[in-house]
Amino acid sequence: MARHGFVEGRNLSFEYVSSMGDPRRLRPLAEALVASGVDVIFAFSTRPAAVLREVTTTVPIVISSADPVGAGLVASLARPGGNVTGTLIPLVELAGKRVQILKTIAPDIRRLAVLWNPDVFTAREQMLAAVASARDLGLATEVVEIRGEAGLDAALTRITASRADALIAMQDSYLSSAPARLAAFALEHRMPSSGPYRTFADAGGLFSYGIHAEDNIDLACEFIAKILQGARPADLPVRQPERFHLYLNARTARVLGIEMPRHLMVQATEVIR
Repeated sequence: MARHGFVEGRNLSFEYVSSMGDPRRLRPLAEALVASGVDVIFAFSTRPAAVLREVTTTVPIVISSADPVGAGLVASLARPGGNVTGTLIPLVELAGKRVQILKTIAPDIRRLAVLWNPDVFTAREQMLAAVASARDLGLATEVVEIRGEAGLDAALTRITASRADALIAMQDSYLSSAPARLAAFALEHRMPSSGPYRTFADAGGLFSYGIHAEDNIDLACEFIAKILQGARPADLPVRQPERFHLYLNARTARVLGIEMPRHLMVQATEVIR
């Protein structure tokens, strides 16, 4: 925000609230925020954005969403038409792309485990995109549901029993916060694996492909600054991050006996050695 002329303590203040993963807390938090008189609200994912949209049609809301039109947050990407605008994160398209990259890196895989949380907005669409991409590439799939830490052991046991030889995790707040466990499991079972964020590759997963949270926040700050300067959300088209980042873990590739394709090494944002 400082790059846009807003400095905390001088002409800007923040109010931070979190549901701590409990969807029952979202509406009371949203109502309290709106009642507090804030000038603009940033919602980092679709579910809180949808709750906020139910609570207010006047306070500007900047969102990060995989499908803002499908979620009823905006009328269209080009003309949002209400009090909501922000960033489109193409998680569905990225899920299919990650399957393609996985098959390119590990062409001998035959059965792909797809780990997803049915409680997450667009997770089903992500899963279906991954399954469709796998089918196009001649891969069988084992679709495994997980709703949080309590179900992780059962999910991993099912993946083992399915004889899957590769693993891909869909975007989800829990799966994204538990990369070490998933990466360690995949490595133990000698499974090439992929997650949506760099933390997965850093934890030992074979690769990650997606957006930088920092890029998303930078883009959100542009929207917030324009709104604070007088722009209306209805007049600000929804935008998509311009860059997607590929992180390859060369150490994991060596353990798995995989030779990373040269063209991916060149395209990668970083090769973790």
